[in-house]
Amino acid sequence: MRIDYVQLRTHDRILIFQLSDYDHRTQFPPSLLAILTNPSIIKVGYCVRQSLQQVAAVFSLVDIESLLKSRTMPFLDLGKLARLKGVVNDHNASLHALAGTVLKRSFTPSQIGIGVSDMIDCQWQIFTALHGKDAVGLPLTPEQVTSHGTLVTLVLGCKPVAEGYIVGQHPGYLNAAMDSQGSSKQINITASRSLIHITKILTPGAILNLHKQTIEWIVAHGQQAVVTTSQLRSRGQSDPVPIRPPTSLLGIPAPPNPLVEYPEFVPHVPANSPSGDSDDVMEWDTDDEDAEDKLGQYGQFTYNSIPSQEPVQMEINESMTPAKLINNFNTGVRFLNQACNEPDLPSRVLDDALHFMDRLLRLLSKKNSAFKAFAHDFSEAIFIRDQADEAAVRAVLEKYGIDWEYAKRAKASILNRRIRRIIPPRKILVIRLDKLFDAYADLTCSTKSGSGPFFTAEARDMWKNLRSTAQQGYLSDPPLIPLYYLMGKDRDGLNLYRTVRGMNSIEGGFHMAVRRIFGSLRASPELAECLLINWILRRNVKVGFHNRTGKKYRGHFALWDRDEIVELAALVGVKPSFPLPRVLSTRIATTETIGILPISQTLAEKLDMVTLPRPRITGVPHHRDTPVNILTHLSTKPTNQYRYLQLRQLTLSPVLPVHTRKEYSVFKAHIDSLAFRKGDGSYPVHERYRNVDFEKFAKFWNSLVAAQSPTILDSNQRLYYKIPSQLEAHHKNVIARSSELATLAIGGNFAARRPFLEMLENTAAMSAPGAITFSPTEDADLWDGELDTSIGGYYSETSFNPTAGVPESDAYDPELDFSDIRSAPLVVIQESGVQPDLPSPGPSTPAATAPAPVPPPANTTPRAHESHPMTSASSMPIQQTTLPAVRYHPYGGQTTMPEGGSGVDRCAVCTNDFCPRRWICPGKGNRKNCRCSHPPVVPPGRKVRTPEAVIEEAIRQGPEAIIAARTAAQGRRRK
Repeated sequence: MRIDYVQLRTHDRILIFQLSDYDHRTQFPPSLLAILTNPSIIKVGYCVRQSLQQVAAVFSLVDIESLLKSRTMPFLDLGKLARLKGVVNDHNASLHALAGTVLKRSFTPSQIGIGVSDMIDCQWQIFTALHGKDAVGLPLTPEQVTSHGTLVTLVLGCKPVAEGYIVGQHPGYLNAAMDSQGSSKQINITASRSLIHITKILTPGAILNLHKQTIEWIVAHGQQAVVTTSQLRSRGQSDPVPIRPPTSLLGIPAPPNPLVEYPEFVPHVPANSPSGDSDDVMEWDTDDEDAEDKLGQYGQFTYNSIPSQEPVQMEINESMTPAKLINNFNTGVRFLNQACNEPDLPSRVLDDALHFMDRLLRLLSKKNSAFKAFAHDFSEAIFIRDQADEAAVRAVLEKYGIDWEYAKRAKASILNRRIRRIIPPRKILVIRLDKLFDAYADLTCSTKSGSGPFFTAEARDMWKNLRSTAQQGYLSDPPLIPLYYLMGKDRDGLNLYRTVRGMNSIEGGFHMAVRRIFGSLRASPELAECLLINWILRRNVKVGFHNRTGKKYRGHFALWDRDEIVELAALVGVKPSFPLPRVLSTRIATTETIGILPISQTLAEKLDMVTLPRPRITGVPHHRDTPVNILTHLSTKPTNQYRYLQLRQLTLSPVLPVHTRKEYSVFKAHIDSLAFRKGDGSYPVHERYRNVDFEKFAKFWNSLVAAQSPTILDSNQRLYYKIPSQLEAHHKNVIARSSELATLAIGGNFAARRPFLEMLENTAAMSAPGAITFSPTEDADLWDGELDTSIGGYYSETSFNPTAGVPESDAYDPELDFSDIRSAPLVVIQESGVQPDLPSPGPSTPAATAPAPVPPPANTTPRAHESHPMTSASSMPIQQTTLPAVRYHPYGGQTTMPEGGSGVDRCAVCTNDFCPRRWICPGKGNRKNCRCSHPPVVPPGRKVRTPEAVIEEAIRQGPEAIIAARTAAQGRRRK
């Protein structure tokens, strides 16, 4: 489905948005999206909900979809409005019926696809006519209850039983006739009751509770009745028009009949439309000072620097023909495309946001209690979150009961992985930065250590430079260039992104390497320790070797294998092929620990911690009672993270910082206790941690840990051991946050920050360009000369996974023997005039090395999943002629006949290609299962009877012999 255009009608103009060239949310006009999603703008139209659902489905607009599901939808359907106003009794009435009933005009929709402005104007006129009418079927307002003559409908049990009007003048009671003998009953008219005069009976047998009589009896004896006001509903002057009246008592509707013939519908010309023909195409310029006035009260502009995605606005008048509309569209497209092709980037070298911030933050005093708040707001001023991603994250946080403002500070890294952020264009960015500067430049600190101006003279000079950088556009995101990769989804269905923006936190040899190790893993403490130790070992070996010798280390990192080889060499009296190490590092009996260290006995006794028994190591190092030299693998059984830390720290309970809700509440309840005061020293509020004896507090805390019930299994409800430094660090963080809030709450500071906070609150919603996804490679033949670098394409011997380049098939054998992978020959493509420097292999060892291969000839282009070694363009010789190629399969195989004699099957395709894996290939017995990617030159059903001795002799002699033998064998089969 495709949507070519969207039209909107306001009180003074018709707006046309051309969407024929767009099919994604990133291309959807942001101004139109602002109008459709703004809850303060009521969207009125015929079948408006269905139309918006189509728009949301075509462009994947999550904002509109969520708005359609909300209970307070800013949409109003004309059919429902007409029924509410009492014009029709069926909200599914057609637009033709509504025009005839409301406007007394006959409307026929245009058959020309683009000439639908009459339809939009017809809907506008219907809405205007209905807007002035009173709603019917609603409970009465206090003014209607006391107004004489108000038309009402009496409803009993949601069913209308009579019609009438309010009697405003009455003595406060009604003498109602009770029988034919003339007896009467006085019924008082209270504040919750009303006196009505019945003019029409809808249900004669309905009984009124106050009268104990039927409606028919009451009408025959005075027509007045006292009823409960809550049973009355408003009513219109005329009855609603039945669009399809029933033809029988069964309620079966008759076929739709044409309405009364009315004059043809005439569209109204907007009041400010130009007279006569107008072929002008107007562009909504977001840089225009009057742009907001152009849009009026119907929303705000959102950032999009590509003009072609803004609407083409036309003034529609009665002389505008479809041909002129089409011409205006084409003119607008040419105009906007021309504007789009002009260079709009101030520079192709942009500044990095984090370095941009760091240049100022390093000049500000970190002792000032407003420093962290400024750093947070600095980031908020630069970045604007994608509205769709933010809405999805907010919904998940609300589900878990997490406050959004808390999450922005405490879980910033988690939010940044799930929400794309935008740096707005320079005009918007400079305004945001100016308000930030005005809010914090002259801030007064509430603490003694932060006295003095927040912005020093040097910081003010740097701010001017940064503002100039932003004003020139060197910080803003380039338009419509995706800066995020979509990496997957988390367990809550939220998108996970990876940004290409530079960050100083991942630069340098250490931090970058550590982050690369972990990647996107949610590593447990056990896995994190193993990864770090493995990386530390490699780094120490390489750096230590370079520091000692000045050379680059080129060995392996399995020190235990090295020591094992040295010991075995000493036993047999030979010298290993590598230099002997000075010391066998894995054969030293030591109690030292690398990684997470156990708590020392002295510290544990001092702080009343219960420790676990220490292992006694007198020989080879052990891992959980297993000598490391015989350890083949670690257990993959998941271990609770608290249990793992307990085993590594060798304490009855792990030693952790304050991190659970239970610990937060216990810390808050006891930190101000007089029992932990050092003395009567007087300290400022922001330094009150100096008067706390954290060693006493830690001993008290650990006593609470020992006293807690072992039946508490919820980790968030348990307490864990603490050392004084952990409690002190947490107390400092609490004090710093309190000082920060106090500083921001100072009267002058609060007044200075108010414009900035209002700006953040009223920031227009923005959408980031769509994230880059990784699409699967299609299994199609490549054109001549194209290099296939997909997973199933050329095989790289430097790949970590040796089977990464093997295409899977339906007949994949999981028990396939790859025991001789390392000794297998590589793929060799021999071309005319190219003599590979290949050593002659022995009778039992295939060629283990090969020259740099070249791509296949032009007329034998490999298939998308054919395996070949990777090569660089510089190593490719010029291909002039084409000869049959010799392919040594990269995964090797069995080159001699297995036990069992000649009765053992061979793969026909591999045998025809002289492949070493012909005996173990899954294609033996059914050549369709061959996964060696040889050219399909063997016709189906044709036997390949090449003697095994010929194949083995050719493989032993090398590539030239294979070419000759294979050519001769294929020639004999053709004869």
